[in-house]
Amino acid sequence: MSGTARGPIPREPEKDPTLAIEVAPRWQGEPRHRLVAVGDSLTQGFQSGSIFSTALSYPAIVAHELGWADRFRYPAYDGYGGLPFNIELFLRDLEARFGRDVDWWESGLALLRARRFLDEVEDYWERGPGRAAPTATSVNHNLAVFGWDLRDALDKSHAVCAWGHLPRP
Repeated sequence: MSGTARGPIPREPEKDPTLAIEVAPRWQGEPRHRLVAVGDSLTQGFQSGSIFSTALSYPAIVAHELGWADRFRYPAYDGYGGLPFNIELFLRDLEARFGRDVDWWESGLALLRARRFLDEVEDYWERGPGRAAPTATSVNHNLAVFGWDLRDALDKSHAVCAWGHLPRP
């Protein structure tokens, strides 16, 4: 490979995905889990400031387009706009009560409504129906976690994530 004044010439890209290596599959049939997603809040279904409508997350959309939507499992956080706080739902609530623009003499009422809305969200998730853990019969295929990145998925283990077991410094 010869170089130029700008540096070495890059090599030709590989066009064969097998790299000319023969690999014999060891299993037959359809895999049990066709699609598993590991990632962060975007993978989980983040929109409008919360995890909401996880049926619209990109892994669920991919599963739907591949014809696997009926077999792709994911958690749902649809109650009260999702977790932690759905900005769009909040703004739509304000718009329904005060119109498109909040006038200065309505700002006090809008702030009171904002406080009440936040209280309602907190009550739903901490003391209301959102508090109950869902009954799962099998593991979800969307394993994404809000606030994580791919490196967290590589570092965490069952021992680290178990309730009451935190790593010691």
